[in-house]
Amino acid sequence: MAWSIIVGNGLSIDASIHSGINESPSTPWNWPLLNPYDQRSKLLDVFPRLKCYLEKLRVTERGGVYEALQGIVFETNKRPIFTHLEKPTDNDYVHIEACHYLRIAYAWFSDQIPTECIVDWDWTKWLERNASEIETVLSYNYDIIFEKAMRIAHLGKVYGSSRQNPMFGPEFSPIPPEVYWDETKGDIRVVHVAKPHGSCNFTGIMFREVTDSNGVKKDLYPIDGVFMLRDNSLKVLIGKEMYRPVHSADLILPGEWPCWGSSESTVVAWAAEQKGHFINESAHGDKLLVAGFGYGEPDKEEFDSIVAKLPKFNRVCVVNPNPPKLLIRLLQKKCIGEVEVSSLPPNE
Repeated sequence: MAWSIIVGNGLSIDASIHSGINESPSTPWNWPLLNPYDQRSKLLDVFPRLKCYLEKLRVTERGGVYEALQGIVFETNKRPIFTHLEKPTDNDYVHIEACHYLRIAYAWFSDQIPTECIVDWDWTKWLERNASEIETVLSYNYDIIFEKAMRIAHLGKVYGSSRQNPMFGPEFSPIPPEVYWDETKGDIRVVHVAKPHGSCNFTGIMFREVTDSNGVKKDLYPIDGVFMLRDNSLKVLIGKEMYRPVHSADLILPGEWPCWGSSESTVVAWAAEQKGHFINESAHGDKLLVAGFGYGEPDKEEFDSIVAKLPKFNRVCVVNPNPPKLLIRLLQKKCIGEVEVSSLPPNE
């Protein structure tokens, strides 16, 4: 008996409520974020194009990620970001600034919920009870809260398709992804965590430094010129590395993924490959758990395509106090019995 797990934003919301954190992962624009390279300025101040865009929409106080960036993402339906041989548009720069801002923002949010705050969280306890039966995880969340709960439950992790650039390995050959496993802490098994929308601890191969003509280091932000949007050579950041300046911010904005094509600058191989890992490993499971996933408009098409490739399960559980009927109808096609719906982790 093994679980395949799909995790949505609802679990991060539940973790923040459990931990007594006032900040919601749904509204990152009003978090009290400071520039990690200069504590005298706010983080949003060093992304001036994004700040101006948000102020015009008046979403800096309560706007969600998708609601705020819907117009930016919509443009990618018509043209790739930073189209080759074309002058970048204002939207191109807002897009890339949003990715950098959100990567740092969700690193900060993850730090607001330290491990000790979620030791007695319902989901941590559930993972501890079921650790030996966790087969694979797909997370839509930019934060790493669920990974922290896995750590408490003695579950090691691996992000598939990371470190695949030849420069990582000897003789210019890729090396296997890093496995985060600690025998001294009694880890039970290693679980693949697929994050096809990226994560606050994802970046490309390089960190980035900016210097003036005299070789003096300058602030990384604001972004001048064109940064690399994303990098197929996925690298995983650890601890305070998440606040370092990076060459690329490897996040996929909500609703952006359907725009990808092999000729577009938005395509990233690791995102598709991570979904493939989850689908392939789910063939070894017989139970599917969909937790905290709202089946929102920007995710429907992608989620449907993933579910269509999954096997049938003996048991399907949806943890959501008010799940959309369309979600239950979709998952019922993959369940031998009746889909179970609850507001708490399954009884195991």
